[in-house]
Amino acid sequence: MDAALIRVPSAGSDDDPLADLAELLTADDALRGLVRLVPRPPVAGQLGGGWDALAVGVGSGGAATALATGVALWLRNRWRTPRGTVTVDIELPDGTTVHIGADGTAEPEKVVEAALRPWAHDR
Repeated sequence: MDAALIRVPSAGSDDDPLADLAELLTADDALRGLVRLVPRPPVAGQLGGGWDALAVGVGSGGAATALATGVALWLRNRWRTPRGTVTVDIELPDGTTVHIGADGTAEPEKVVEAALRPWAHDR
């Protein structure tokens, strides 16, 4: 199954944005069992490296649409808090990387759906 990799450039802060996003995505029936946290390699002298990315299987059954909806909802919720601009990088299975930022000036749903639409419709 093809997988998209999702990275949050600010990941590694005290709040765990990748874990929050994983929790939101796994609540969607279309993505249940398709979302996996990818560990970051530990730095010398540390016990664990935290999370590097989320791997999301998007090969069938509307998973790409569910992914777009979930990421957009997460972005909308993140920029409503005092965190400022929030960005997400999504590496699609074909190697294309989409950089999406939400700062409250655009509708994240439309941005994410537009970014994923070409790949999702090819499947």
